[in-house]
Amino acid sequence: MVTQREVAERAGVSFITVSRVINGRGNVKKETRLRIERAIQDLGYYPNSQGRALNSGRTAIIGVIAPVLATRSLGGDLYYSGMLEGVELACRKHRYDMLLSTQRIYDRDFDYLRIFSQKKVDGTILFGDYMLSEKDTTRIERERIPIVVVGDRPASAAISWVDTDNEPGGYLSGLRLIEAGHRRIAFIGVTGCNANIADRLSGVRRACADRGIAFFDEDVFAMDIIGVPSPAMIGKLITGAERPTAVVCGTDLIALSILQAARESSLEIPGDLSIIGFDGIQMIRYTNPPIASNRQPLSEMGFTAGEFLFRRIENPDAPGEQMIYPLEAIEGGSVSPPR
Repeated sequence: MVTQREVAERAGVSFITVSRVINGRGNVKKETRLRIERAIQDLGYYPNSQGRALNSGRTAIIGVIAPVLATRSLGGDLYYSGMLEGVELACRKHRYDMLLSTQRIYDRDFDYLRIFSQKKVDGTILFGDYMLSEKDTTRIERERIPIVVVGDRPASAAISWVDTDNEPGGYLSGLRLIEAGHRRIAFIGVTGCNANIADRLSGVRRACADRGIAFFDEDVFAMDIIGVPSPAMIGKLITGAERPTAVVCGTDLIALSILQAARESSLEIPGDLSIIGFDGIQMIRYTNPPIASNRQPLSEMGFTAGEFLFRRIENPDAPGEQMIYPLEAIEGGSVSPPR
Protein backbone atom coordinates (compact mmCIF):
# COMPACT_ATOMS: atom_id res chain seq x y z
CA MET A 1 0.00 0.00 0.00
CA VAL A 2 1.36 3.41 -1.01
CA THR A 3 1.80 5.86 1.88
CA GLN A 4 1.73 9.63 2.13
CA ARG A 5 5.48 9.62 2.82
CA GLU A 6 6.09 7.88 -0.51
CA VAL A 7 3.97 10.52 -2.21
CA ALA A 8 5.99 13.24 -0.45
CA GLU A 9 9.27 11.70 -1.62
CA ARG A 10 7.98 11.40 -5.21
CA ALA A 11 6.79 15.02 -5.24
CA GLY A 12 9.85 16.36 -3.41
CA VAL A 13 7.85 17.98 -0.62
CA SER A 14 7.25 17.42 3.07
CA PHE A 15 4.81 14.91 4.53
CA ILE A 16 2.87 17.82 6.07
CA THR A 17 2.40 19.47 2.67
CA VAL A 18 1.01 16.24 1.20
CA SER A 19 -1.35 15.93 4.16
CA ARG A 20 -2.60 19.48 3.61
CA VAL A 21 -3.38 18.81 -0.05
CA ILE A 22 -5.13 15.50 0.64
CA ASN A 23 -7.26 16.97 3.44
CA GLY A 24 -7.91 20.27 1.65
CA ARG A 25 -6.36 22.33 4.42
CA GLY A 26 -3.88 25.18 4.42
CA ASN A 27 -2.48 27.25 1.57
CA VAL A 28 -0.37 25.28 -0.89
CA LYS A 29 1.08 26.84 -4.05
CA LYS A 30 -0.67 25.77 -7.22
CA GLU A 31 2.45 24.27 -8.79
CA THR A 32 3.21 22.35 -5.60
CA ARG A 33 -0.34 21.03 -5.39
CA LEU A 34 -0.24 19.91 -9.03
CA ARG A 35 3.06 18.14 -8.42
CA ILE A 36 1.56 16.29 -5.45
CA GLU A 37 -1.54 15.37 -7.44
CA ARG A 38 0.63 13.94 -10.22
CA ALA A 39 2.57 11.89 -7.66
CA ILE A 40 -0.71 10.61 -6.17
CA GLN A 41 -1.90 9.55 -9.61
CA ASP A 42 1.42 8.00 -10.65
CA LEU A 43 1.74 5.97 -7.46
CA GLY A 44 -1.94 5.03 -7.21
CA TYR A 45 -2.27 6.42 -3.69
CA TYR A 46 -5.63 6.16 -1.90
CA PRO A 47 -6.19 7.90 1.46
CA ASN A 48 -6.96 5.68 4.44
CA SER A 49 -10.54 6.72 5.19
CA GLN A 50 -10.40 5.64 8.83
CA GLY A 51 -7.16 7.48 9.50
CA ARG A 52 -8.40 10.50 7.63
CA ALA A 53 -11.58 10.56 9.69
CA LEU A 54 -9.57 10.40 12.94
CA ASN A 55 -7.28 13.24 11.84
CA SER A 56 -9.86 15.56 10.34
CA GLY A 57 -13.14 14.49 11.94
CA ARG A 58 -14.47 13.75 8.45
CA THR A 59 -15.09 10.55 6.55
CA ALA A 60 -14.55 11.90 3.00
CA ILE A 61 -17.84 10.16 2.14
CA ILE A 62 -21.22 11.69 1.32
CA GLY A 63 -24.52 9.85 1.40
CA VAL A 64 -27.06 9.84 -1.39
CA ILE A 65 -30.60 8.71 -0.55
CA ALA A 66 -32.66 7.73 -3.58
CA PRO A 67 -35.81 5.70 -4.21
CA VAL A 68 -35.49 2.01 -5.01
CA LEU A 69 -36.35 3.08 -8.54
CA ALA A 70 -32.83 4.50 -8.86
CA THR A 71 -31.26 1.05 -8.76
CA ARG A 72 -33.48 0.00 -11.66
CA SER A 73 -32.30 3.03 -13.64
CA LEU A 74 -28.54 2.76 -13.32
CA GLY A 75 -28.13 0.55 -16.36
CA GLY A 76 -30.55 2.42 -18.60
CA ASP A 77 -29.58 6.10 -18.32
CA LEU A 78 -32.90 7.02 -16.76
CA TYR A 79 -33.81 9.84 -14.40
CA TYR A 80 -31.77 9.18 -11.26
CA SER A 81 -28.72 7.76 -13.01
CA GLY A 82 -28.22 11.10 -14.76
CA MET A 83 -28.26 12.92 -11.42
CA LEU A 84 -25.95 10.37 -9.81
CA GLU A 85 -23.47 10.94 -12.62
CA GLY A 86 -23.37 14.63 -11.74
CA VAL A 87 -22.92 13.93 -8.02
CA GLU A 88 -20.08 11.55 -8.81
CA LEU A 89 -18.30 14.24 -10.84
CA ALA A 90 -18.52 16.60 -7.86
CA CYS A 91 -17.18 13.84 -5.59
CA ARG A 92 -14.18 13.29 -7.84
CA LYS A 93 -13.46 17.00 -7.84
CA HIS A 94 -13.44 17.11 -4.04
CA ARG A 95 -11.81 13.66 -3.55
CA TYR A 96 -14.89 12.19 -1.87
CA ASP A 97 -16.59 8.83 -2.15
CA MET A 98 -20.33 8.37 -2.45
CA LEU A 99 -22.50 6.01 -0.41
CA LEU A 100 -25.80 5.23 -2.16
CA SER A 101 -28.72 4.11 -0.02
CA THR A 102 -32.16 3.33 -1.39
CA GLN A 103 -35.64 3.48 0.11
CA ARG A 104 -39.15 2.65 -0.94
CA ILE A 105 -40.37 5.73 -2.74
CA TYR A 106 -43.27 6.30 -0.31
CA ASP A 107 -41.51 5.11 2.86
CA ARG A 108 -41.51 8.19 5.09
CA ASP A 109 -40.16 6.27 8.08
CA PHE A 110 -36.71 5.83 6.57
CA ASP A 111 -34.18 7.32 9.01
CA TYR A 112 -31.83 8.95 6.53
CA LEU A 113 -30.29 11.17 9.25
CA ARG A 114 -28.94 8.10 11.02
CA ILE A 115 -25.99 7.65 8.65
CA PHE A 116 -24.84 11.19 9.47
CA SER A 117 -25.38 10.85 13.22
CA GLN A 118 -23.32 7.64 13.21
CA LYS A 119 -20.51 9.54 11.45
CA LYS A 120 -20.70 7.33 8.38
CA VAL A 121 -20.98 10.33 6.04
CA ASP A 122 -20.17 14.03 6.16
CA GLY A 123 -23.42 15.10 4.51
CA THR A 124 -26.39 13.81 2.53
CA ILE A 125 -28.16 14.45 -0.77
CA LEU A 126 -31.84 13.50 -0.96
CA PHE A 127 -33.28 12.54 -4.35
CA GLY A 128 -36.90 12.14 -5.26
CA ASP A 129 -40.17 13.09 -3.63
CA TYR A 130 -38.86 13.11 -0.09
CA MET A 131 -40.66 15.89 1.75
CA LEU A 132 -38.86 16.75 4.98
CA SER A 133 -40.94 16.44 8.12
CA GLU A 134 -41.09 19.32 10.61
CA LYS A 135 -39.22 17.13 13.10
CA ASP A 136 -36.40 16.40 10.66
CA THR A 137 -36.17 20.03 9.59
CA THR A 138 -35.84 21.17 13.21
CA ARG A 139 -33.11 18.61 13.82
CA ILE A 140 -31.22 19.60 10.66
CA GLU A 141 -31.31 23.24 11.71
CA ARG A 142 -30.34 22.51 15.33
CA GLU A 143 -27.46 20.15 14.54
CA ARG A 144 -26.40 22.01 11.39
CA ILE A 145 -26.53 18.80 9.38
CA PRO A 146 -25.37 19.30 5.77
CA ILE A 147 -28.35 18.31 3.61
CA VAL A 148 -29.19 19.08 -0.03
CA VAL A 149 -32.59 18.20 -1.49
CA VAL A 150 -33.03 17.57 -5.22
CA GLY A 151 -36.54 17.80 -6.64
CA ASP A 152 -38.25 19.61 -3.78
CA ARG A 153 -38.08 23.05 -2.16
CA PRO A 154 -37.87 22.91 1.66
CA ALA A 155 -39.10 26.04 3.39
CA SER A 156 -36.13 26.18 5.78
CA ALA A 157 -33.48 28.73 4.79
CA ALA A 158 -30.84 26.43 6.30
CA ILE A 159 -31.43 23.67 3.73
CA SER A 160 -30.02 23.85 0.20
CA TRP A 161 -32.04 22.53 -2.71
CA VAL A 162 -31.97 22.08 -6.50
CA ASP A 163 -35.11 21.90 -8.61
CA THR A 164 -36.54 22.60 -12.07
CA ASP A 165 -39.14 25.13 -13.19
CA ASN A 166 -42.01 22.66 -13.30
CA GLU A 167 -45.06 24.91 -13.53
CA PRO A 168 -43.77 26.85 -16.57
CA GLY A 169 -42.81 23.50 -18.12
CA GLY A 170 -46.38 22.29 -17.74
CA TYR A 171 -47.66 25.59 -19.12
CA LEU A 172 -45.53 25.36 -22.25
CA SER A 173 -46.51 21.71 -22.74
CA GLY A 174 -50.17 22.71 -22.64
CA LEU A 175 -49.53 25.50 -25.15
CA ARG A 176 -47.72 23.11 -27.51
CA LEU A 177 -50.81 20.92 -27.64
CA ILE A 178 -53.28 23.79 -27.87
CA GLU A 179 -51.33 25.39 -30.71
CA ALA A 180 -51.36 22.03 -32.49
CA GLY A 181 -55.15 22.22 -32.43
CA HIS A 182 -56.09 20.09 -29.40
CA ARG A 183 -59.11 21.17 -27.39
CA ARG A 184 -59.38 18.34 -24.86
CA ILE A 185 -56.17 17.58 -22.99
CA ALA A 186 -55.61 15.01 -20.24
CA PHE A 187 -52.88 14.83 -17.60
CA ILE A 188 -51.41 11.71 -15.98
CA GLY A 189 -49.43 12.11 -12.77
CA VAL A 190 -47.81 9.85 -10.21
CA THR A 191 -49.72 8.04 -7.49
CA GLY A 192 -49.19 9.75 -4.13
CA CYS A 193 -48.25 13.31 -3.14
CA ASN A 194 -45.66 14.86 -5.43
CA ALA A 195 -45.08 18.62 -5.52
CA ASN A 196 -43.31 18.62 -8.88
CA ILE A 197 -46.07 16.69 -10.63
CA ALA A 198 -48.68 18.98 -9.05
CA ASP A 199 -46.81 22.02 -10.41
CA ARG A 200 -46.72 20.49 -13.90
CA LEU A 201 -50.46 19.89 -13.73
CA SER A 202 -51.00 23.49 -12.58
CA GLY A 203 -49.06 24.69 -15.60
CA VAL A 204 -51.27 22.72 -17.99
CA ARG A 205 -54.39 24.09 -16.28
CA ARG A 206 -53.07 27.66 -16.63
CA ALA A 207 -52.31 27.19 -20.33
CA CYS A 208 -55.86 25.98 -20.96
CA ALA A 209 -57.34 28.84 -18.94
CA ASP A 210 -55.26 31.43 -20.80
CA ARG A 211 -56.45 30.12 -24.16
CA GLY A 212 -60.09 29.64 -23.11
CA ILE A 213 -59.88 25.84 -23.33
CA ALA A 214 -61.94 23.76 -20.90
CA PHE A 215 -59.87 21.45 -18.70
CA PHE A 216 -61.86 18.73 -16.93
CA ASP A 217 -60.97 17.20 -13.57
CA GLU A 218 -62.19 13.87 -14.95
CA ASP A 219 -59.24 14.01 -17.39
CA VAL A 220 -56.66 14.01 -14.58
CA PHE A 221 -55.31 10.51 -13.82
CA ALA A 222 -52.60 8.98 -11.65
CA MET A 223 -50.57 5.78 -11.92
CA ASP A 224 -47.46 4.21 -10.42
CA ILE A 225 -44.33 5.61 -12.05
CA ILE A 226 -43.18 2.15 -13.16
CA GLY A 227 -46.62 0.59 -13.45
CA VAL A 228 -49.13 0.16 -16.26
CA PRO A 229 -52.36 2.08 -16.87
CA SER A 230 -55.38 0.56 -15.17
CA PRO A 231 -58.27 -0.76 -17.28
CA ALA A 232 -60.41 2.09 -15.98
CA MET A 233 -57.85 4.66 -17.11
CA ILE A 234 -57.55 3.05 -20.53
CA GLY A 235 -61.35 3.02 -20.80
CA LYS A 236 -61.60 6.75 -20.19
CA LEU A 237 -58.40 7.98 -21.83
CA ILE A 238 -57.91 5.71 -24.81
CA THR A 239 -61.15 3.96 -25.70
CA GLY A 240 -63.79 6.39 -24.43
CA ALA A 241 -66.29 7.90 -26.88
CA GLU A 242 -65.36 11.47 -25.88
CA ARG A 243 -61.80 10.83 -24.93
CA PRO A 244 -59.05 13.48 -24.94
CA THR A 245 -57.00 13.86 -28.11
CA ALA A 246 -53.76 14.66 -26.24
CA VAL A 247 -52.12 13.89 -22.91
CA VAL A 248 -49.35 15.46 -20.85
CA CYS A 249 -47.57 12.82 -18.76
CA GLY A 250 -45.89 13.79 -15.50
CA THR A 251 -42.82 11.66 -16.34
CA ASP A 252 -41.31 10.03 -19.40
CA LEU A 253 -41.78 6.60 -17.85
CA ILE A 254 -45.51 7.23 -17.71
CA ALA A 255 -45.42 8.48 -21.32
CA LEU A 256 -43.77 5.22 -22.37
CA SER A 257 -46.54 3.25 -20.65
CA ILE A 258 -49.26 5.29 -22.35
CA LEU A 259 -47.59 4.88 -25.73
CA GLN A 260 -47.61 1.09 -25.30
CA ALA A 261 -51.21 1.04 -24.05
CA ALA A 262 -52.36 3.16 -26.98
CA ARG A 263 -50.72 0.79 -29.45
CA GLU A 264 -52.34 -2.20 -27.81
CA SER A 265 -55.68 -0.42 -28.30
CA SER A 266 -54.85 0.10 -32.00
CA LEU A 267 -54.56 3.87 -31.66
CA GLU A 268 -52.18 5.69 -33.97
CA ILE A 269 -49.66 7.98 -32.28
CA PRO A 270 -49.86 10.92 -32.80
CA GLY A 271 -52.84 10.85 -35.18
CA ASP A 272 -55.28 9.49 -32.60
CA LEU A 273 -53.48 10.62 -29.44
CA SER A 274 -50.66 13.12 -28.96
CA ILE A 275 -48.28 12.56 -26.04
CA ILE A 276 -45.83 14.83 -24.17
CA GLY A 277 -43.64 13.58 -21.32
CA PHE A 278 -41.31 15.09 -18.72
CA ASP A 279 -37.64 14.53 -17.77
CA GLY A 280 -35.93 13.90 -21.14
CA ILE A 281 -34.53 10.42 -20.51
CA GLN A 282 -32.66 8.87 -23.44
CA MET A 283 -35.12 6.02 -23.94
CA ILE A 284 -37.75 8.33 -25.45
CA ARG A 285 -35.48 9.02 -28.42
CA TYR A 286 -35.73 5.43 -29.57
CA THR A 287 -39.48 4.87 -29.43
CA ASN A 288 -41.63 4.90 -32.55
CA PRO A 289 -42.42 7.73 -32.76
CA PRO A 290 -39.90 9.53 -30.48
CA ILE A 291 -41.78 11.08 -27.57
CA ALA A 292 -41.92 14.87 -27.17
CA SER A 293 -40.82 15.85 -23.67
CA ASN A 294 -39.24 18.42 -21.36
CA ARG A 295 -35.60 17.79 -20.58
CA GLN A 296 -34.14 18.37 -17.14
CA PRO A 297 -30.35 18.96 -17.02
CA LEU A 298 -29.99 15.91 -14.77
CA SER A 299 -26.19 15.64 -14.61
CA GLU A 300 -25.83 19.38 -14.05
CA MET A 301 -28.43 19.26 -11.28
CA GLY A 302 -26.55 16.43 -9.57
CA PHE A 303 -23.24 18.27 -9.85
CA THR A 304 -24.76 21.46 -8.41
CA ALA A 305 -26.26 19.48 -5.53
CA GLY A 306 -22.81 18.04 -4.83
CA GLU A 307 -21.20 21.49 -4.89
CA PHE A 308 -23.86 22.87 -2.55
CA LEU A 309 -23.25 19.98 -0.15
CA PHE A 310 -19.47 20.35 -0.09
CA ARG A 311 -19.81 24.06 0.64
CA ARG A 312 -22.16 23.24 3.52
CA ILE A 313 -19.70 20.68 4.84
CA GLU A 314 -16.96 23.32 4.84
CA ASN A 315 -19.21 25.96 6.43
CA PRO A 316 -22.22 24.50 8.28
CA ASP A 317 -23.27 27.99 9.44
CA ALA A 318 -23.69 29.37 5.92
CA PRO A 319 -27.25 29.94 4.67
CA GLY A 320 -28.76 27.39 2.32
CA GLU A 321 -28.35 27.75 -1.44
CA GLN A 322 -31.03 27.29 -4.06
CA MET A 323 -31.00 26.68 -7.80
CA ILE A 324 -33.93 26.42 -10.22
CA TYR A 325 -33.13 25.09 -13.68
CA PRO A 326 -35.36 25.79 -16.69
CA LEU A 327 -36.78 22.86 -18.63
CA GLU A 328 -35.85 22.43 -22.29
CA ALA A 329 -38.66 21.48 -24.65
CA ILE A 330 -37.78 18.39 -26.72
CA GLU A 331 -39.52 18.01 -30.04
CA GLY A 332 -40.70 14.53 -30.98
CA GLY A 333 -42.95 12.74 -33.36
CA SER A 334 -45.62 12.11 -30.73
CA VAL A 335 -47.39 15.47 -31.24
CA SER A 336 -49.52 16.44 -34.24
CA PRO A 337 -52.87 18.12 -34.90
CA PRO A 338 -55.82 15.90 -33.89
CA ARG A 339 -57.28 13.72 -36.61
